[in-house]
This record gives sequence, structure tokens and C-alpha cells, in this order.
Amino acid sequence: MVCFFISLFGCDSASINEIDINSIKTYRDIPGVNEEEISAIETLKSKIEKFSFGQMLETEAFIQSDGTFAGFVPKLCALLTELFGIEFVLEIHDWDSLKSGLDAMRIDFTGDLTPTQERMQFYYMTHPIAEHNQRIFTLLDNDLYLEKDVNGRNIGFLAGTIDAEIIKEHYPDLTFQTVEVDDFDSAAELLRIGAIDAFVTEGVIDPIFDEYGFIQSKEFFPLVYTPVSLTTANPDLAPIISVVNKYIEAGGIDKLFELYREGDEEYVRYKLSRRFSEQEKAYLNNLRTNNHTVKIALEHDNYPVSFYNVTEKEFQGIAVDVLSEISRLAGIEFELANTENKPWSEILEMLRVGEVSIVSELLSSEERKGLFLWADVPYASVYYALISKSDFPNLAIYQAVKARVGLVSKSA
Repeated sequence: MVCFFISLFGCDSASINEIDINSIKTYRDIPGVNEEEISAIETLKSKIEKFSFGQMLETEAFIQSDGTFAGFVPKLCALLTELFGIEFVLEIHDWDSLKSGLDAMRIDFTGDLTPTQERMQFYYMTHPIAEHNQRIFTLLDNDLYLEKDVNGRNIGFLAGTIDAEIIKEHYPDLTFQTVEVDDFDSAAELLRIGAIDAFVTEGVIDPIFDEYGFIQSKEFFPLVYTPVSLTTANPDLAPIISVVNKYIEAGGIDKLFELYREGDEEYVRYKLSRRFSEQEKAYLNNLRTNNHTVKIALEHDNYPVSFYNVTEKEFQGIAVDVLSEISRLAGIEFELANTENKPWSEILEMLRVGEVSIVSELLSSEERKGLFLWADVPYASVYYALISKSDFPNLAIYQAVKARVGLVSKSA
């Protein structure tokens, strides 16, 4: 993403690397800022107490359970407040009030507009401060997993946007029916009654659908990204736009990328916490407050799910990565309870007697039902392989019943 932004600005990497962006404490320190800009900004500050920053309810600006704002935009407002010495105050609006407020100059700034040649005739816009990915919204029991799965489907898009055209430009082999939708509530209703198979829009609007218990979403169309800029319609605020551009060109894009990553992680944690029941929240809180760990056992030879890397001397694999992500987002710690040479039969016994709470993989079988718990949804799907000497005939699956096949002891 950083390289993409730099190419837009026409900056060379050498000039960026010469500057420690964290050393810039005030807008006056930004390379290239001139006296005319400083005079204009100080005049603004003498006349007003704060700037309003309008934004829709998004992953970039969402409201936590305690009523406080979180995400990228609050962090951006804090950065701008520090740089300019005047408060940038976040306000949440729907699209209509945001657009009308910006046009009437009741709202000073927003970070919700994509820079286009047409818009730049009416607005003052910075270089891109972020890029929005695409997200697909579906019913819970949908079967849309890959981009090709939308072929032949009815896909909803917000009326007046060019999202469908951009997607077809990047994915010319896809053929789907475009259904224009007036607003997000209409999109939810059309999904509910089956009039559309999916709704696609910029991923940042994900929080708007949080209240619908029958809708899920995920990132989709990874080739499509939409840039957004810091924008104002007020010509008096043009010096702010000019100075922010110079901050970005001086390497501030790296700082914005850092803030975006932090804000995005805040939203992922928030989204995850909303899925927990009160009982689950109490359990996790007990683990955290009492510094308790969850004991786990990992297989050393089940590549790529769980294996011991003898070169790097550590367990690796899909299960390890999943548990690491859970630890990071839920704030709990997992404790490995087995050595790298522990056979599967002993790992299974550790789980059976309660020495560990989790193992990296356990296949469900009739004899195991009632003894163990499995997640409702698998974290990965893998396939069996028949392994033989190179001179043994290649067998079809149905021929395996006539061969002597070895299995791992205690496996399902």
C-alpha cells in the first residue's frame, strides 16, 4: 500500500528515508511549509476553536461499548490536532448529511471521499490517506467463497457508485447481474428475501450491518482498492490540505499506514468481542485478570497443520498460526505442554485425562463423540494421501481396500 501511495505522489524513496517522520511535532516542522501557509493557518486558529471532521460509521470510525470512538479516523484526528495545535473533532454522519454538510461547509473535513478529476473541481483534496478494500455481505448459509462463485448471481451495489464497473475491470472473466440498491437497509432486506445473493461495497461500512443477525461479511475482490483523501469544500481551509500533502510527501504516509494498522486491529478485536456470549466474556476475563494460560499439545509431524521445524527449533503450521491470532486478539496466552517428540497416542491421552485443553487436530468419530468438543466450523480442510514405494502401482481410492494400508496408531 505504501508503494502505491508513493507512486501517486511522485516522491522518491531517498527523500523519504532522510526524514524521521516522528521527529515532526508541529506542522511548522514539515519540509516545504512556507510562511504564507503558516500565516493563513495561524489566522484560522485565531478565529475558530476547533475543526469538525465528519465521517460515516465505519471500521475506520466506530463506537465501542463504552461509548468512545475507535479506529483509524480518531487516531488521524489526534495526529492532526497535535500537528496543527487546534482540535479536530470527530462527528458521525450518514452519507446524506455528511455530503450536504461538507458542501454547505457546516462540516470542515472528511476522510470519506475518493479523489476523482470531477471532485477536484469542487473540493480541496489531499493525496490518498488510506485505501478501502471491497467486502461482500451475504446470508449466514451462503456458498460464495471465491470470486468465481459470483458468476450467474444477482449482486447488489449502492446506486450511483462505480464499484461494479471497477470490479468488472479488474475481473473481466466474471459475469454477474448488477442490482442497484438505494441504501444499506434496503440491501439487508433484499438479502433477507433472496432478491440478491450478495451485496458488495467498500469494506469500511461493515459496522452498519452489525445489527443484522442474519448477515455475515468478509473481504472480497482483493485486486480492487479505492483511495480516499482528506477533503474540504471550504477554500479558507485549503492551506490545511496543502500542508497535509507536504506531510505525506515527507514520509507521513508511513505514519498514516501505522495508524491505519492499529485502528484496523482495534476493529477486529471489537468485532470479535461482539460475538462472545456473557459467559464467554467472563471466562476470557478470568484468564486475563488471573494470568492463567490455556495448556495445549501440538503434533510434530502433521504438516501443514502442526509440525516441528527442526531447523528453527519451533512448532509451526496452520494450527499454531490460528492459536497465535486468537492470543493476539483475545488477549489470552496458550502454554505448550508437550515436547517435539511426543507421539500422537500420548498427545491424545493428555487431552483425554485433562492435562491439556486443546490439541492441534482431532478428527471426529463415533467412538469419540461425547468425550471431546469440536468447533462448529473447521479452521482448515486437508486431504489424505496414500504413500508408497515408487515401484508400487498407483491406486485409485476404491482399490485401497485390496492393499495393506498402515495408519497412525490411535488416529481416526
